[in-house]
Amino acid sequence: MTKTELENHEGNHSKRKSPTDQKGFILQQLKLFGFVFLIVVLGFGIFGYSVAGWEGAQNAAVWGMVMMAMALPIMGIFILARYWGDFAGRWGSARRGEDKPEHQEEEDLPPFKFD
Repeated sequence: MTKTELENHEGNHSKRKSPTDQKGFILQQLKLFGFVFLIVVLGFGIFGYSVAGWEGAQNAAVWGMVMMAMALPIMGIFILARYWGDFAGRWGSARRGEDKPEHQEEEDLPPFKFD
């Protein structure tokens, strides 16, 4: 590798998200999930209380917890998609040899080369 190729190669890796940035994203998603969890459980509980009193509130709150427990794996998929998507994007660009300067425009090429 020449010196400029090495600098361009290192420049692409400098765009990686730091581990602290990934932690911040995960913590932000968990805080959001906790807030939505609280709102859903309270909403279900209030609805249950208005329909069937205290026992209805307890039952509806449990159903709210069950529904949010079913949503938890979906949130995990979103977090994993962001993490692995970033990795796959870097791996794919390095595999294709896309060490282009930032100012160079992208060409509209078909995804496959027909020979």
